[in-house]
Amino acid sequence: MNLSPPIPLLERLRRESGPTRRTTRATVNRTPVRSRAGAVRRERHQADYVILVVIMALTAVGILMVYSSSALKGYMSQNADTFATVGPQIQWAILGIIVMVLMMRVDYRYLRLVSVAFYLVAIVLLILVFVPEFNIVVGGSARWLKLGPLPAIHPAEVAKLALVIYLAHWFAKRGSLVHGFWSGTLPFLVIAVPVIALVFREPDLG
Repeated sequence: MNLSPPIPLLERLRRESGPTRRTTRATVNRTPVRSRAGAVRRERHQADYVILVVIMALTAVGILMVYSSSALKGYMSQNADTFATVGPQIQWAILGIIVMVLMMRVDYRYLRLVSVAFYLVAIVLLILVFVPEFNIVVGGSARWLKLGPLPAIHPAEVAKLALVIYLAHWFAKRGSLVHGFWSGTLPFLVIAVPVIALVFREPDLG
């Protein structure tokens, strides 16, 4: 006859499931906020090396193509400079890589704070292209802006980045509502069509 006291259900399940992790001061103090902060720090420093390799390869191929198509023209010019055309491309590529490395250290969630303002600034820049006092017309197309002492700006390039960042913020905010027409498709068109229409109006189809 078993005279041992009955074991509560929770205690019996705990014994049957095996040893559990010992609770320490570290685990007690590990709040959800600290866990999220640690996860963000880990995620911030993890790079997708496949994408990095692809970016570097495409950049190198693009520079080689520009050089191969412009070296002879540069050599036949007055200065005989084969890097006259590809030189600025290399400089911009290096600057882009530096900016990419810096942005890899920034939590992408911070971009949501400036996504709306960035999108509105891009729209304003695209509209300024049609103002004769600011635009630079080349071959009948107004694609560049000259704002005072600042370097020339290509608003279409700014708009592409701004549109991607704002749409990413918008999709994350809307969640499952994007599947509907009135709550998803129509607002998406309201966001994307102004940028697309202004770029086509320049025209800048590249």
